[in-house]
Amino acid sequence: MIQSKLRWYHGLLAIALFGAVMALEYFGLLGKHAYATVIGEGLIALVAIGVVLIARENLSAVFTFKKVRWVQIAGLYLMWRGVLSAEMVLSEVLMHFFPRLMRETSGIEEWMHRVPFALAFFVIAVIPAVCEEMLFRGTLLHSMKDLKKPWLIIILNGLIFGIAHMSSIKLVSVSLLGILFAYVVYQSGNLACSMILHCLNNGWVVIYSFALSGLNQSAGYEAGASAAKGLNSMPVGVIGVTLCTAALSPMLIYIGHNLFMRPPGNGQLPPGQKVTLKRDWLFLTGALAFLIFALGLLLFAIGFEEVFHIGLQNLT
Repeated sequence: MIQSKLRWYHGLLAIALFGAVMALEYFGLLGKHAYATVIGEGLIALVAIGVVLIARENLSAVFTFKKVRWVQIAGLYLMWRGVLSAEMVLSEVLMHFFPRLMRETSGIEEWMHRVPFALAFFVIAVIPAVCEEMLFRGTLLHSMKDLKKPWLIIILNGLIFGIAHMSSIKLVSVSLLGILFAYVVYQSGNLACSMILHCLNNGWVVIYSFALSGLNQSAGYEAGASAAKGLNSMPVGVIGVTLCTAALSPMLIYIGHNLFMRPPGNGQLPPGQKVTLKRDWLFLTGALAFLIFALGLLLFAIGFEEVFHIGLQNLT
């Protein structure tokens, strides 16, 4: 349970100051690309700290860091992998019904391919994981305790996080991730958990983007990539393939949650107090995984012809 001197109006102040920082960055007053990102993230961290000081709260009470056990890291990874698969499906569904979302790009994404990997990883993965988590899962989450209901605090915090990124294509995916980040901090009281997840997620984006860019350049697929951008909407068959790969998401989230919540010394606890995988939940998540996979196969079969033609375009 969150305990803090921060109140709801401190949260509103934090959001307002965050909006001011975003406005400065949007109008180019913080510099360009990486410079704007680094300066903006630094200001976000200062906002988080400043609001806590205004509330006369102890910084360590809001920005709490504890040791994260290896079993918890494994649980965090599995939960993130499950949520990542789910958000990829939802993003593709949105791009199917709102094709213009496929053409959204950002300056930082274009800048990323012009700098060394280590610099891109630090700017895009490490810095936001620290600074943004201080604000959203530190200051803001603690200011929302007046809502009383944990599920409302967690969901609302995630939605605010998604809206704050000001991207229609990323709204659903970032909100889902924000909900996961808020949940792990609310349950553990450990800000390090959400920072690990945030860095893991952004770092995966950087690694995937660099790997895909390298493969395209070595294989000469630039023309195919341009053709793919010309699609009218996200093909149903592609959504089907993504659904198939996301079929295990429910089981991953359940098993990951089990590992994350497992207390230290679980092996020494009496049988009735051990955190174990329950057969009913495994059966339920397994059945759900089967239904998701079956739906994916159906959508792939329906859109197979379109996917086949896209494949031919990328090979020519």
